[in-house]
Amino acid sequence: MDMDSVECLSLPDAAMDVDDVDTHPHHAHHGHLGLPLHPAHLPSAGAGRAFPKVNAGAGAAAAAAGVRSGPAGCRKGARRGGKIKHEAQCSFRPYNCPYAGSECAVAGDIPFLVAHLRDDHKVDMHSGCTFNHRYVKSNPREVENATWMLTVFHCFGQYFCLHFEAFQLGMAPVYMAFLRFMGDENEARNYTYSLEVGGNGRKMVWEGTPRSIRDSHRKVRDSHDGLIIQRNMALFFSGGDRKELKLRVTGRIWKEQTNPDGACIPNLCS
Repeated sequence: MDMDSVECLSLPDAAMDVDDVDTHPHHAHHGHLGLPLHPAHLPSAGAGRAFPKVNAGAGAAAAAAGVRSGPAGCRKGARRGGKIKHEAQCSFRPYNCPYAGSECAVAGDIPFLVAHLRDDHKVDMHSGCTFNHRYVKSNPREVENATWMLTVFHCFGQYFCLHFEAFQLGMAPVYMAFLRFMGDENEARNYTYSLEVGGNGRKMVWEGTPRSIRDSHRKVRDSHDGLIIQRNMALFFSGGDRKELKLRVTGRIWKEQTNPDGACIPNLCS
């Protein structure tokens, strides 16, 4: 299968002006500026549903009633404090927007969030279970914390978010790549993914289960559940004079299936 090749642009964690964005000539044509989105900029809901965030105190004051996730399929009712507790844990509760790089208050079901990411955050959308990305930064030693543009993949009828970030692990500057599943934790366990980086005769590989977007990107990052590359090693993989980050990350997503003999075999999407 052919792999998508994308060059991605990094953004600092803090708010910034457009002029502060690295405009490396090799990836300027992709337009990956990733500017923060105001919560009011919502797409048409279409088949998806947006769920407004309401004041919890108002819900506690209500008598027995259907929970907030009722339109999404939950049929459980509760009273006062029990209702609030249930809504916080309900498997039908809305998902928060998985975009990283700026806080986004939008919440909704998966079809709504996919449209929101595409139309409002302008993220890259790809179909297929294999990928080939090159992450570029012209001054990697001057930036300790950065978030690259999110990429969304569609395969097996599901959506996955690929993240790439720079941060400090103790005193060491590192890069981390990881995948999140746009769905709940139980569904996420049905899938496995691998990430690989390498160069100059060396290679690093990560394999794991994607985390659900129920877990924030910061929670996943802080738990170190992904491929972590020290900056010096990332620059070694980048080649050249090691003054510019040009890190190629390849990966694939698959779903384990059981054959008639009872053995598990990986199933790659076609």
